[in-house]
Amino acid sequence: MIDRLTVRVNFDTDKAVIRKADTGELQKAIAFVKKYPGYDISIEGHTDNVGKDKYNQALSERRAAAVKKYLVENGAANADKIKPTGYGKTRPIADNKTAEGKFRNRRVEILILSE
Repeated sequence: MIDRLTVRVNFDTDKAVIRKADTGELQKAIAFVKKYPGYDISIEGHTDNVGKDKYNQALSERRAAAVKKYLVENGAANADKIKPTGYGKTRPIADNKTAEGKFRNRRVEILILSE
């Protein structure tokens, strides 16, 4: 891995549609990805611990795919260079016992991978 960017993109409950309020964060992601033309990009979706494992896994995958679609449609990179992956609730970065912790765990990370 060469570089990582954590993008906070919040989604409405049970949705994988990017809200207009989050496009500013995604514009940062586009600028970040464009710094590394030709490199492979991994988009990792994560959730908090609310809900069943299987559901959260699928939700994290749909959200990562939504971010990929946004990046491709806005000229950040070619689709074949971007791999979305969902991790559900398996990789928390904060305590899920608090609202703030849950908010921090509902995230998408963009990684630039070495060739």
